[in-house]
Amino acid sequence: MRVVKTQLTAEQFKLDPSESNRIWIGEEMLDTILGAKTGTSACAGVCDGSPCRTTLVDSQSYETIPAELIVRAGLHVAADLLQPAAPPAACGLASNVPAKASEPDLQPMPWLLPCE
Repeated sequence: MRVVKTQLTAEQFKLDPSESNRIWIGEEMLDTILGAKTGTSACAGVCDGSPCRTTLVDSQSYETIPAELIVRAGLHVAADLLQPAAPPAACGLASNVPAKASEPDLQPMPWLLPCE
């Protein structure tokens, strides 16, 4: 995986401020991966009075995406890459595996259980 940072020109930003502050991981936007909402806020900085793009995650609004959210989104994508579409036909789920882990963002990995 590689990081590509692209800076919008002033003209691009004026045409569509919602293109700023976007982060893509693989083929999906960070907003989609984390179930975030996109909004705007008044900006007195580099936006020169234009509305800044904001990201709302867990009831917190961000004009600048913190590293923690980037890492969280990356871990979601990595987990999806490890999880097959369906467990192998010869293997079944163990009866003692919970349907959902106690942590809301963690799911059990039944494909790692031994085949019976």
